[in-house]
Amino acid sequence: MNRKKHLIYLMGVLCFLWAPNPFLLSQTTLRYVGSSTVGNFIRDADPFYEPLNFELNTEPESAGGERAILDGQADLAGVANIPCVEALSKGVVSSLIGWDAIGVLVHADLPVKNLTIEQLRDIFSGKITNWKTLGGPDLPVRPFITGIESATHKVFRSLVLGEAAYQNCTEVSPDVDILEKIRTTPGAIGQLSYSFMGDEVSGVRLVSVNGQELSLTNTNYPLTRPLYLLWWPGRRDIAEFVEWVLSPEGQRLVMKRFIGVREGLFLQDAGTGSLVVYTNTFAVEDGGTFFYPHRPYEILSPEHELIMRVSNHLSPNDETPTRVKLPVGSYLIRPESNDPAGQLFFVSIESGKLTRLDVRSHKNGAEPASQPSTEHKEPGQIFYPVGDLRLRGETDFRGDYRRFRGRFRGRAGVNVLLSPALKLNMRLTTTTNPDDPNSPYANFTSGFNQVSIVLDQAALTWQAARPLRFLLGKFSLPFEASGIYSELVWDADVQVEGAAFSLDYANLGPMKKMKWTSGAFLMSSFQSGNTGFWLHAHQGYFEWAFRPDQTLALGSGFLFFQNIKNADVSALTFDANAGNAVYEKLNIAGGDTLFSRHFESDFWLHDNFISWQYAGLPRPLRVKAQWVGNFGATHDRDGYALGLSYGRLNEKGEWRIYYQFQNMGQESVFSPFVQDDFLAQTGYRAHVAGIAYALNAKTSLHLWGLFSKNTLHPEPRATRIRLDLNLKI
Repeated sequence: MNRKKHLIYLMGVLCFLWAPNPFLLSQTTLRYVGSSTVGNFIRDADPFYEPLNFELNTEPESAGGERAILDGQADLAGVANIPCVEALSKGVVSSLIGWDAIGVLVHADLPVKNLTIEQLRDIFSGKITNWKTLGGPDLPVRPFITGIESATHKVFRSLVLGEAAYQNCTEVSPDVDILEKIRTTPGAIGQLSYSFMGDEVSGVRLVSVNGQELSLTNTNYPLTRPLYLLWWPGRRDIAEFVEWVLSPEGQRLVMKRFIGVREGLFLQDAGTGSLVVYTNTFAVEDGGTFFYPHRPYEILSPEHELIMRVSNHLSPNDETPTRVKLPVGSYLIRPESNDPAGQLFFVSIESGKLTRLDVRSHKNGAEPASQPSTEHKEPGQIFYPVGDLRLRGETDFRGDYRRFRGRFRGRAGVNVLLSPALKLNMRLTTTTNPDDPNSPYANFTSGFNQVSIVLDQAALTWQAARPLRFLLGKFSLPFEASGIYSELVWDADVQVEGAAFSLDYANLGPMKKMKWTSGAFLMSSFQSGNTGFWLHAHQGYFEWAFRPDQTLALGSGFLFFQNIKNADVSALTFDANAGNAVYEKLNIAGGDTLFSRHFESDFWLHDNFISWQYAGLPRPLRVKAQWVGNFGATHDRDGYALGLSYGRLNEKGEWRIYYQFQNMGQESVFSPFVQDDFLAQTGYRAHVAGIAYALNAKTSLHLWGLFSKNTLHPEPRATRIRLDLNLKI
């Protein structure tokens, strides 16, 4: 009996398992929140992808989708723009599934067939209010836009309006309702994702933009944006769905409404194009002239994987952004920024064309541009000429002493891009004494026949790998400068000769920059007999962006001058700025005398500075403090400086004012290679102040005064007034 019961029980279980069971056959339902554009694809996919069902909420649009995935209110989110950095930094996974085209629609009775980006900007910013302005009928322009939560609203503004705001526009939500508004409103124009448009749409008409018709095969159409799915890792069912979306079957479904991801992602066999990115600039002082090279940026894949980091300038005085050659495809651009969250920009590279992207006008919170304009590529550029000319009037006062000089300095060179990782920098400069490294100036009264041309720089730079860089040859001391007035320890006109390397890290969370530099240099201009004088230099430099508009920088450098103490340097062919040289009177046969000179101290210099820059004012404000100590000396071995500046000179009409106080002990620095602007090199207290004005981006006037008092001898105060005209070539 028990056996029969067991058999009946077993047969019942098997029947239960074999029979259709609604619980066992039920599908998992995913909560989708986000872009209505991506939602159109999810609706298309629902009947084709059997393992999952979808519950859609597209009312919050892209911004709401990002919030929902972060708050755990959605299993899957869709955004029709580049995902926010907050979501990605917290571990949310993103996957690019395709590109959407934003169409410009007008009422069917309007005869307008094409509009330029500039005309669209004027329409949606309220400047054009009647179609008669554009050759149409005498009819008011009635612009309709999607709701503020819609990615279409934001991306269209970024691509068309730039920094301008929507004006006199009517918001419509949900997005698809714009079709009815345009159809029933004479003179109407609006924006809408192409995914909402079908063959059954009547009463509205698409117009071309910049002469390009909207179609899913026209990659030149200028109003496109990326489409992403977002989800948390660990969900195998969602990962399998995304894998299916990216499969040939899923992409065929995507391409019914959008441009498929396979159309533009690293098509290696489709040729190459070029990219130039105009990033924000930063100030570099080179021999008293300010240059504004473009800041670095990173190129990422659509999956946010780093492809390369671009320095975006070939040398500190190179103000032209670097052209980069890339395979045809789509990329994300992340400029160097004070904001740790950063900002991403979408670009598309086309075969044989140059793509330009200007991110300088996008402030914090602005939407990134996703499709820069393209043009036919210019011939590959290898040589980048650089140069500058300075005309100076200078007056010196010290007691009864007076002197006026008219002087000039000319520098010209070329940066050669030998390969993406290898650069050659060469520069010539004027001088009246080729043996004096401190003075590239010539006096007008000397006559041009007294002017010599010497090799000022000749160096190879090899970017071996991120972040490692090597320098070899004759070049500027590769230290980060303290700013304001930076020549307390090293004269910017003096070039080092030797080899150096640097490790340069960027965007490490709140650490904007971290750099270590080391080098060994032969001081050939200081050579005496068979004695070799060497400089070993090292510097650590750190920048913290503790707020988007504030940066704190800290630099600590070591300069070890080898074989200096007690060395006889009387054979030098120039006066080595004898601030801490010792002169001796020697008696020789016949009663003649000879002055010899040497240095009584070693020079093991420790140069430290801290600076704070604030960008929240109309012009940048910078404050700095600097301390220098010579551990190789026994007395007068310390020096310090305090300074501030306000302004910059990179555009016409800009100006900069500055002031700095410094007190330098006699042995605090090595006088032959420090500044020669003051009428003393060491053992002095001094003030320097000036104002500069940019006549245009390449020309500036600089009026400055240097006031010093010798602390070693009871000499009268010294004053030097200069007026410089600087022209950058």
